[in-house]
Amino acid sequence: MAFEDWIDEHDCAMHGGQGVVTKVRNRIDGRFGALKVLHPDALIRKERRYRFQCEVAALRVLDGAGVPVVIEANESNWEKSDVPLYLVMEFIDGLTMEDLISRKPPTLDEALAATKVVIETLGHGHRLRVHHRDVKHNNIIMKHELWSAPVLVDLGMAWRGIDVDREFATPFGQELGNRFLRLPEYAPRGDHHDARSDLAMAAGLLFYMLSGKAPRQLIDHKGQLPHERNASSFPKVLTSDQRWSEVQRFFHVAFQHTPQLRFQSAEEMSAALSKIGETRRLAEEGFKDQLAKLHALKETQFHRERDAASSAMRESSLLLNERLRELLEGAGLTKAPVHPRFVDRGQCFQLIDRVALKDHEDPSVTFYHDVKFANGRLVASWRLDNSEPVQTYEGSAADEVGLREALLGSADSIAGEILGRLVKKLEPPVTLEGFFKQN
Repeated sequence: MAFEDWIDEHDCAMHGGQGVVTKVRNRIDGRFGALKVLHPDALIRKERRYRFQCEVAALRVLDGAGVPVVIEANESNWEKSDVPLYLVMEFIDGLTMEDLISRKPPTLDEALAATKVVIETLGHGHRLRVHHRDVKHNNIIMKHELWSAPVLVDLGMAWRGIDVDREFATPFGQELGNRFLRLPEYAPRGDHHDARSDLAMAAGLLFYMLSGKAPRQLIDHKGQLPHERNASSFPKVLTSDQRWSEVQRFFHVAFQHTPQLRFQSAEEMSAALSKIGETRRLAEEGFKDQLAKLHALKETQFHRERDAASSAMRESSLLLNERLRELLEGAGLTKAPVHPRFVDRGQCFQLIDRVALKDHEDPSVTFYHDVKFANGRLVASWRLDNSEPVQTYEGSAADEVGLREALLGSADSIAGEILGRLVKKLEPPVTLEGFFKQN
């Protein structure tokens, strides 16, 4: 094919700063394309011709991943000033983001989905050392007018990250970027090769989709970020959404004046967007859905068996607890119990008591008692302080009487062990030498 094989469809042409794009049709196979040629004044400038070949090269590298596919181009002639340059790329049937929003603004879910696709496209380019550097609402075409299918176009300002690009760097004193969102690093003498700049511009797209306004600048004279100074521009249906606080957090990071404080990669930014979507997913499940899951869970065999055993675990343990209290208080001791409780997902009923002389806190003995349920069986054990546990019962969870008898039967020996350990702790030292050395 050749340039002459493409016929102008006479549809509305799109004019940019460097060239014009028109819809064309191939007279041989009938397929449509988008033809881009440089303006006459740009065509004679070497820097503009080089930028044109950079655009084509970037499109070829990205190979249709979120950008139009190159059908044919003669970018290799960029150094021949007498040869007109042209690019025919895939024709994207759809409206620009700007035009689609004017018809019907997207929902939060649609805006998040569109932004995520754009970020994924930018991230793919960044990994290949391609920076777009001119992300804005009218450089995004929503394919088939779907919010889920944004296509990034116009890579005329793209940077490819190769050494020869340095020869055609932005002239000293010239600002890069666009009026959609002016970034401080795009100012004269700024860093025009920072991938994080593309990400800030992508956040500007989300802001635009939700508010209907271009963010224009990151921070105003009052120190306010775009979403702060334009709070009234967001519809109530959005600000009342449970995810709104997460959206604000996203903007707060994305619109930081210093690139080091923004999202550092497309992957990090995409993860932040996914978190906003996750918040919605959890919210949508709601109380009723969770309650239904709880009822269904309680009907499983494991939970039925555990619930059936829980009353025996609790009642038998509390009977033991009461019997120990009687024995120990009769010996002039006090029990300071931790509230009896189920632990380990309800599979263990636990008692913890601290025993000491009446009106004294030290020395003391800590008593631990557990009744555990597993595989239809109950196992009861106890220990003092850090000693090894002593098993007092193992049997069927259906044998409530056997558990109760075993626990009550162990009360006297447990009380004796507690008393014996406390007596040891109360015995005076053989000599006070160690005491005086410490003091």
